[in-house]
Amino acid sequence: MSAPLTRKKMMVLGGIIVFLIIFIIILIATLSGGDDGGGGGSPQFKTGGDVILKVPLVVGRNGLPYQLKTKLNDQLKNVNFSQRLPDGDPSAMRTGHVGVQIWTVGVNCTATQYKDTIPQILEQIDVLKRYTKIMNFTIATEPTDLNTAKPGSVVGLVGLDGAYVLDSRPAMLRTYHELGVRVISLANICETPWTKMAGPNVLSPFAKAVVEEANNLGVMIDLTGTSKELQLAVMNVSRSPVVFTASNYNDLVKNSLNVGNETLDLIKKTNSLLMISLSEEQICTKDQTCNVDQVVAMFAALKTHVEAKNLGIGGGFGYDGKGFAVTGATSFSALFDSLHSKGPKFSFEDLKLIAYTNFANLFRSVKNKANLKADPLEFYVPSTDYPDGAMKCISDFDIRFPNSTKPTEKPPKQLD
Repeated sequence: MSAPLTRKKMMVLGGIIVFLIIFIIILIATLSGGDDGGGGGSPQFKTGGDVILKVPLVVGRNGLPYQLKTKLNDQLKNVNFSQRLPDGDPSAMRTGHVGVQIWTVGVNCTATQYKDTIPQILEQIDVLKRYTKIMNFTIATEPTDLNTAKPGSVVGLVGLDGAYVLDSRPAMLRTYHELGVRVISLANICETPWTKMAGPNVLSPFAKAVVEEANNLGVMIDLTGTSKELQLAVMNVSRSPVVFTASNYNDLVKNSLNVGNETLDLIKKTNSLLMISLSEEQICTKDQTCNVDQVVAMFAALKTHVEAKNLGIGGGFGYDGKGFAVTGATSFSALFDSLHSKGPKFSFEDLKLIAYTNFANLFRSVKNKANLKADPLEFYVPSTDYPDGAMKCISDFDIRFPNSTKPTEKPPKQLD
């Protein structure tokens, strides 16, 4: 018959069991190497570029859909995309470890405004979906859809190019949402009856209602290319954080697409996201040799105003006539190497935030603050806000405004 366990023996046995449990936990954590996405876990990285081998990289604005129209006439059969459309080359995206891409849908608003903007936008949504199907990419409409993203296996979001895409019709935002749109820009690419570049009424009642409608639908609001006044006004009324899909720091490089200190302060306060453009004109001065070092300098300057949780990669690809500080998607590894080894030396955890987690958190926050049960926006822009030149192009103007008097404003001002 065995002797009963004494208190001392029990303590020794308990200590051995606790030691074994701790050893097993450490062993499992070491072998697993962390998680795939932006969540918990601490993968053992050797270089900054290793981060996007493990974490799917989110890249902001890409104007590829309009190139599908202008260069291919929306005809996608038997196309070699690596030769015809480098910014839409799937092999380059996979080599560059792009996991999530925002596709920006737009048209030439100078030619289409008050005419056929809407049907052309619908065509571009269609051709984008056909392109993603051919490429075996997927379209994300829910934050959980990003969970399928892996480095080099692209999940896309559909974004809209500017305020003009609504044609001042509230129903179009809801219709676009039904078609899968999850990002809308309020940029003044072409000034509309309800978006102004500056002035005391920069956020008109209709514009404020559009912001609320986007919040209710769970559509992210992109403020790249808007005026400072509109940026501040929107961020002060939106109950959801916003995104800048391709903007940099205006104090470092003067550019109309870049943002200043007041905007950065609100980005930080509202937990919004600034996705840094890699376009030469936004990231380098004319006397600089534009390369990865200038991108690192831009990140360093922004880090003095906002936190790593407010930053992302904006890209800016897919637009003709633009040069870039990095040579396409294949250079992202070198960029992340430099962000970790130079300047303020972003930590591996910071780089995970920048690559994936920040955007995933933004998408989730916008979705969580949505209210699909809210009454839909039904009122129109006042008829007096329309320019004379628009009257002959809007066939239902008299139905929408039966008691209106034709306005006497000049035709809409086109931006440079």
